[in-house]
Order: sequence, then C-alpha cells, then structure tokens
Amino acid sequence: DVNISGFEIIGDNETTYGVVITPTCSNINITNNEIHGMSLPNQGNTSPLSYGILTYGEITSLPQNLNFSNNHIYNIAGSGISLGSFTGSATITNNTIENLTAVELLGEDFNVGIQAQFCQSVFIEENNFSNLIMGLNLIYTNATVQTNNYTDVICYLSHTTTTPINYE
Repeated sequence: DVNISGFEIIGDNETTYGVVITPTCSNINITNNEIHGMSLPNQGNTSPLSYGILTYGEITSLPQNLNFSNNHIYNIAGSGISLGSFTGSATITNNTIENLTAVELLGEDFNVGIQAQFCQSVFIEENNFSNLIMGLNLIYTNATVQTNNYTDVICYLSHTTTTPINYE
C-alpha cells in the first residue's frame, strides 16, 4: 500500500535501481516520476544491468497489484523496468522509456525498456519507447501488450512461445 508520485529519483555509478519492490509487497503505485542515472550493475547476481524500477519475488510470495504509470525513465544502464522472477500482477501504462545505456550481456550490447520473467499477469499499454535495442523482453510471462509507440527501437518484442502474449 505504497504510492510514490511526483519525485525525481536520481542515480549514479553507485546506484543499482531507482525503486525496488520485493517479496510480499502489494498495492504499489509508482506514478508521475522522473527516474534516471542508475549505472551500478546488480550486486545480488551476475547481471550487468541497472534498473529504473526493479521487482522480484519468491515462488510463494509474489509482489502483487503493481501500477507503474506516467513515469519518465532514461539514462539507465540496461533496463528501464524489470519485473524479475516471480512477480504477480503489474500494469505498466503511459511511461516514456528512452535513451538507456547499453551493457554487455553474453558478448552483445543490450538494453531493454521493459522486461519480465516468470510473471503471472502483465498489462503494458500506451508506453513510449525510443532509442533502445529492445522494447520488451517477456520470458515465461502472461502479458497483454497494446498501443505502445516505438521510435528507433531495434526489436519491439522478444518472448518465449510457451506463454500467451496478446500483442497489438
């Protein structure tokens, strides 16, 4: 039951994420914020990514009822919004995610506007993605994706074929 709205969240080379949502959290609204500058790789694993917004859960304790809207996320090393393993339900609407810094992942340059892995239900609508390698990366995630805008994005959507993605 947390609302974060109207802030400028500024990171630097010693900041991994702007906002983190962990297991057991629910009813979280991250709205109308400017989030930028995070560039410290994830210290909890081997990922080279930093995050504007990061969520993760446990198989028996998923963060639920997450709403991310009207945020401007930019100049992050790697990922704008990352729904890490075992996130429950999330709605991501009307955000602008742009100009993310590429990191080296498996020998290739990589950055992504929104990524999700093992998520129950994700709704992604009316977001603006620009100057990115990948707009969306949805791995074993049930998602609805509609009416987003992509400008100078190399790959709009990457996903596994075993989970349903409704994409317009």
